[in-house]
Amino acid sequence: MEEKIKILVTLGSLGIGGNEMFAMNLFRHINKAKFHMDFVVYDNNRLDYFDEVIKGGSKVFFCESNKKNKIRQLIDQKHKVLHILNQEKYDIIHCNSCSFFGMLPGVLAGRKAGIKVISHSHNVGRAQNNWLDKILRGALKKVLCNQVDYGFSCSDFAGNSKYTESFIKSNRYMVINNAIETKDYIFDETKRKSARSEFGIQDDEFVIGHVGRFEEQKNQIFLIDIFYELIKMHPKSRLLFIGTGSLFEKCKEKVKKLEIEQRVIFAGQRDDVSKLYNAMDCLAFPSLFEGFPFVLVEAQINGLKCIVSDRISKSVKITRGVCFLNLDDTKQTWAEHIRDSINSRMGEEDLSNAIKLYDLDNSTRYIEKLYLRLLR
Repeated sequence: MEEKIKILVTLGSLGIGGNEMFAMNLFRHINKAKFHMDFVVYDNNRLDYFDEVIKGGSKVFFCESNKKNKIRQLIDQKHKVLHILNQEKYDIIHCNSCSFFGMLPGVLAGRKAGIKVISHSHNVGRAQNNWLDKILRGALKKVLCNQVDYGFSCSDFAGNSKYTESFIKSNRYMVINNAIETKDYIFDETKRKSARSEFGIQDDEFVIGHVGRFEEQKNQIFLIDIFYELIKMHPKSRLLFIGTGSLFEKCKEKVKKLEIEQRVIFAGQRDDVSKLYNAMDCLAFPSLFEGFPFVLVEAQINGLKCIVSDRISKSVKITRGVCFLNLDDTKQTWAEHIRDSINSRMGEEDLSNAIKLYDLDNSTRYIEKLYLRLLR
């Protein structure tokens, strides 16, 4: 019997998020007769997927560091990952993160262990826009590009933020689509009625949706202000938030202060988001920065018009249903564009190409080919 190819996947956590969703989608769909995946995580506080991984016959190694200094933390985590690589004998290490310091412990450990190394950038990160930050980022790009066999990214923005220009032009760099189970996200009228009924949404009400962690990056406070303006233009509107996070209570307080509690739904963390897209009529996504959000793929496959920040890569426009707006535009301008998206849901005939490109099985087979090519 042919030996399986052993892959160690590194992640910040096993909690619900974009990096983790990519890794779990790969874990669920990879050919388990040919490949075996284990995980390293650097944060043992968020473990939503832990039980699923263990039940699937894989291991989870915790490499948390209590060092406060980032460099010392990196070195500490690198030594811990290297110990695992030496003990378990992997063929490939696939390092996923939004940041250099999230990828480098695994990258440096993999290079030291003499195995194949893949870095995978999932976000741009928030630049400090000062000379020191630019020098540091430039240096880290060179280190990363010199250490990896392949560099993946989820978008051109995420790639440009982590790799040098020459590396991006080389055959070692690839953009990997954030693929999904497309069949789960196609619009369904029955699911729409069920979801709207759950939240008491009337048939004639216009629902703006937002899916994401309540953190500064996602800019939900600005979205609440936009919605406040939208109600003036279209009183029969509702705002549906899905997610939790550190700013959850602050956003609820903002809604209360504006006296629009009856118009805003805080659904919390849900495991049926694919169903809830059907309840929406438009998706608003005014993020300060992103890589390539799964949410925008999911919403477009559902046929939703998406009003999004122009800080997000233009490559997220996989259908005609995306409108980019500047965060410096007025709240009224954002509200007008959202209002104009009433009755704009796309049908399956408009989505056929996107469904093919972002199908999870197709994407997984492509990644498998890249793993095999690395080991030739």
